[in-house]
Amino acid sequence: MSYPPTNDQEYPRMTPAVQVLIAINVAILFLQATIVSPATVESALGFSFSAAPRRWWSVVSYMFVHGGFWHLFWNMYGLLIFGPRVEHTWGTKKFVFFYFASGLGASIAGSTTPARLTPLGRPVVPEE
Repeated sequence: MSYPPTNDQEYPRMTPAVQVLIAINVAILFLQATIVSPATVESALGFSFSAAPRRWWSVVSYMFVHGGFWHLFWNMYGLLIFGPRVEHTWGTKKFVFFYFASGLGASIAGSTTPARLTPLGRPVVPEE
């Protein structure tokens, strides 16, 4: 039994929020790779609970820091595949809220696990 081919996609492949999120992520990786050292990016944009009161912006900014090209590539590929469908179904405001709520949840989960990694994928060395 076969089904006739259909084109049930009646919305643009690249929705506004997905486009902006991908652009921000790519721009941050470009800065990491060319202009600013990875250590500087990590210290300026990386998140940690202990530094959050002094660096309040890191609660959001760390979501855009990636550990290299392939880390960014696969994250943005997933965003490109699933993001437009979710944004189309929920609307832009709910989708953006979900994106940032998921990132905040990830920061909490990542900060509470024993074997943590920095935003650039290196193990955290415990301070003595």
